[in-house]
Amino acid sequence: FFFNFVVKNMSEDLELPKAVVARIIKASVPEGTTLGKDAKDSIAAAAKIFIHHIATLANETCHENKRKNIRESDVQAAITEMGLEDMWEDMAASVEAWKDKQQAKKATKAQDDDEE
Repeated sequence: FFFNFVVKNMSEDLELPKAVVARIIKASVPEGTTLGKDAKDSIAAAAKIFIHHIATLANETCHENKRKNIRESDVQAAITEMGLEDMWEDMAASVEAWKDKQQAKKATKAQDDDEE
């Protein structure tokens, strides 16, 4: 029931970028594996539902703690509530790697701006 409700009631403007989804899929399957358009669309829909579900659960935790801003701990609680706590370390490491990459980009841009 939940997934049917989410799929039917999520607006079309909440689509994940197809290029990003395609890159994630390509990095996740063995080289030489091909996926049909319907498989890519199905994975994108599943990812959208997964994100929606995590955000909803994290928001509930946030409100239970009388806060308005969702924190990383709320997301972790949502992941745990979904029974996916084994994935948390990988997810947290991925976020940290992304933050490091963003900081490196900023540092490079600042250095380039200083040289001009």
